[in-house]
Amino acid sequence: MESPSKPGRFALLALDAVGVGPIPGSPAALGCSSLNDLFMAQRLLLRSLHWRSNRDTAFAKVEIRAASGPNVVSAAVGRDDDAASIAVGALGVLPQRLALAETRWHEGADAVEVARVAAAEVSLVDDVTATARYRRAVVATVVRRLVTDIEGYGWSRRRSTG
Repeated sequence: MESPSKPGRFALLALDAVGVGPIPGSPAALGCSSLNDLFMAQRLLLRSLHWRSNRDTAFAKVEIRAASGPNVVSAAVGRDDDAASIAVGALGVLPQRLALAETRWHEGADAVEVARVAAAEVSLVDDVTATARYRRAVVATVVRRLVTDIEGYGWSRRRSTG
């Protein structure tokens, strides 16, 4: 099975995507599962994914080398009128939704504050690719940039004109 820290999964996590597949023990019945549940229970069969499309989103990946080297940090953010979402992950760590940072952003905190909260909230590990301390600094930088992109070019502009 493909690693749960693949880049596309972060974007889906930030979009609040849900997976549809057979319910264990009842192959004829289908059920919905959050991507967090699917990441943890890797034996579930995924038949389809669904997400809201009216959300401004942004994704970034920082890797060691430009040619698809090992992942240092990947992050995806999304925002609409109802909610904000931030998903972060790194090599050896399952993607994580950062509820505290999401709440602060939805309440109106600026990009610098959201990035500070995200960096403090995320769980990271040291490995041969990067230290947890370095990854935390990268998380702060990437989340700040992504939130700034969304606020400057998407959600805030749409909201003020619509």
